[in-house]
This record gives sequence, C-alpha cells and structure tokens, in this order.
Amino acid sequence: MVKENMVREVMIPLTDYPHIPYWFSVRQAIAMVKAAAGMFKEFTKGLVIKGVA
Repeated sequence: MVKENMVREVMIPLTDYPHIPYWFSVRQAIAMVKAAAGMFKEFTKGLVIKGVA
C-alpha cells in the first residue's frame, strides 16, 4: 500500500527561500538583486536588471 504524505511533509516553507524584506526600499532591493546576480553569473544569461539612476 502507498503511504500518503501530508502537505507539510513535502512542502518547503516560504521563509526558506531567498527573499527581500518588505521594508527595503526599491534602491536597496535592486542592490541586493545585483549583488546576488553577480555571484551566479553563469546562470543569469536571460536575466535583465535595470539599475536605479
């Protein structure tokens, strides 16, 4: 017989994903995204990030 899993056993909490805090300004959020993108250059070929003037 197949064991049925509960949702909580297979889901990943949202807090485990990288995120930008809601209290960050747009400028801070863009800076954080740019810094993160710089660490993974080989994966950002399709990523376009526009800077704040």
